[in-house]
Amino acid sequence: TGLCALQNLKADIEWKRTSYNIELFNAPVLDHTTNSRGGFYLWLDRRQTIQGRKAQIESELMAVDIRCISFWYFLDNTVGAQLNVYIRDPKSDTKSLIWSTDQTHGSFWVLQEITVRPNMTVYGTSRFTIVYEAVVGSKIGDLAIDDLTTRSGNCLSTTPPPNMYKCLDGKLIAKSQVSII
Repeated sequence: TGLCALQNLKADIEWKRTSYNIELFNAPVLDHTTNSRGGFYLWLDRRQTIQGRKAQIESELMAVDIRCISFWYFLDNTVGAQLNVYIRDPKSDTKSLIWSTDQTHGSFWVLQEITVRPNMTVYGTSRFTIVYEAVVGSKIGDLAIDDLTTRSGNCLSTTPPPNMYKCLDGKLIAKSQVSII
């Protein structure tokens, strides 16, 4: 299905790998990776679903150590929609919420980085997965994720790239999306 090392979990609905399509009136026009209509991202198609339904996608297994989870998300024109990130112990099927947002940001991609530490996982487990969950809100809007990566070590708080602006809450957005008064 083109999801690389990710897989949809059994949930109410599924994440879909897509690129811009005029018929998908509530999907991002540009992906984050290539900043073009030809690039791909994971999108929550909520046209035929109801509030409260969930889509979950899971990473491959990884060893417990300090890791940086990084991804870009697009949350625009939604009411009550939520994006959650969990760590999951596959042996016990226990999930722990490590990040969540329900704040709409507008029509642009936002970077999120999360440092996962061994004490955040289930005690005694040696491997875990990352689960990205979208919860449908009460208003049709855009909810998508792109460029999901995981690497060993802490997430570093660095100076933003030249084409990015760092918001007061630490999030990075494209300078082209910022109007400074």
